[in-house]
Parts: sequence; structure tokens; C-alpha cells
Amino acid sequence: MELFAEMSTQHEIDEDTTLILLMAGGSNNSSYWDWPLDPERHSFVRHATNAGFVTLNLDRPGYGKSDRPDPTRMDFRAQADAVRQVMAQLKSGAIGHRFKRVVVNGNSMGGMVAWHSVVHPTPADAVIVSGVGHGLSGMAMDMVLNALQPVEEHPSFGLGCGLLPGYFIRRLSPALPASGHDLYTLLFQDTVMLAELQAIKPDSENVEITKGIHVPVLFALGRHDLRWCTTTGDCATDPVFLDEPQKYRQGTDVSTFLVPEAGHLINKDPGAHFFFEKTIAWLQERGF
Repeated sequence: MELFAEMSTQHEIDEDTTLILLMAGGSNNSSYWDWPLDPERHSFVRHATNAGFVTLNLDRPGYGKSDRPDPTRMDFRAQADAVRQVMAQLKSGAIGHRFKRVVVNGNSMGGMVAWHSVVHPTPADAVIVSGVGHGLSGMAMDMVLNALQPVEEHPSFGLGCGLLPGYFIRRLSPALPASGHDLYTLLFQDTVMLAELQAIKPDSENVEITKGIHVPVLFALGRHDLRWCTTTGDCATDPVFLDEPQKYRQGTDVSTFLVPEAGHLINKDPGAHFFFEKTIAWLQERGF
């Protein structure tokens, strides 16, 4: 299986340079982390590389320019196996420079892959997880499923473009995009695999995954993420945000951050810069 990724830097790479491996969520691809609309405000790649980090913006298996494997088998754990191999190659120097430190940064479903990829032992040195937590509600899961349809039934994808059965994509909406970001989201939309959809809820309920993480963790939710904060409708008071540190092993370095002016897809929202700045500061405080 071949994976596509784009490495970016604005500075000379030396032995102390940290690489941040980026993974987007379901129906998004690597464009999420290097958002083309107003990139000075919405591109994490630009923000992180300006701060001296190297980014590796990865299209997960089944997404973007990476291979499209059997969608009934490629759950988050299987994807994490591939990500671990990528991290090992980064640390060995097999992909150019030998990186001493690698941080995984995943949003939404990409965050669930990140969970599995940093379970001890792991090549990763820290993990940042946004737009995903524990205890996904049944109502939220229904929202996800109702927003999707098989690619072979989607008019823009013809008969599925030759994809195996089990790939899904967002349903077309009769409403016009409400903003430029909504339009770009439509233009850059990607597929979702059946195995992922089947794993979201059980993985969100399985605290043994995150209790196996021994590296530092930064957990972030947009304050208005109604995909996760369905109990109170405000992540500032919702148990999904407040209880998340308890889902990790006692003694683990876990930090939480509520992103103002943001919902589920933080990078596309007005509060993106708060998340970017917090992420960079958190890494620098830990010597990355």
C-alpha cells in the first residue's frame, strides 16, 4: 500500500528539528492541514513551519492521493499500523533526514488513528488530538451516518470511480454553501471507509486505547463542536471535554484546550489561530 504525504519546512533542518505528522478526519484529506483559503489564518502547515517545525501532511489510507484499500478492513487500528511504519522510517532516516522527535497531530477520525499509533511502545514522542474524544452519543453517530451515502450513488462520483464497495461520501445538499470555507470543503471533500464508520463508536467508548498512551497528550475541542458536545451543547460544560483527562493513564502528561470561535473542523473556523498558537506553545514548553 502506497501513502502520499507532503513534507514542508521554512528553515534549515538539523538534529533538533521536530517533525509533526498530520492526519485529517473523515471526508477530509491533507488539504485540511494546509487549507488554501486565507492560509495565513487557516493553514496549520504554514503556522508550524514558520515556528521552526517540519510537517509531514499525510493522506491516510483511503484518502487523497494515497491508495484506496479494502474499506471493510481498514479501521483505525489498521491505519495506525501503517502510520507507525511511517514514523519508524522518519526516525531511521529512510525518508531523507533522520528525525529524533516525531509528534502525531490528528483531527476527528485522524485523531482516532493517532490514538492507536501512539499506544506504548510507539515511535511517537507526543500526540495532539482535536475534534474527537470519548463517549460519542448515539445522536451524534446518527448525524454522521445520515450525512453520508455510498459513492456509487453520488452523482459526482458516477459508479464509484472503480472503488470497492464500502466507500462513502457526503450527501449533496440543495443549499448553497454559506461561506467560502463551506465551498472549499465541498470542492475538497473525500471519502470515508465502512470499517472507520463501524469503529467510531466502539473506539470512542474504549478507554483502554488511550490508557495505553505514555507520551504527552494535548486534547482540543472547538467550543461549539456539536458533533461531540451533545449533552449540554457547549463544550465548556460538556462531560466529553471535562472528563477527557480521566480517560488516560494516571501520571500521563495530558493538557486540554477549548478552542474559542470553533466547531468540529477547527482549522476552517475563525478560532483556528488560537488552536495553532496553543499547539506550538505546548510543544515548545516540552522542549520540542
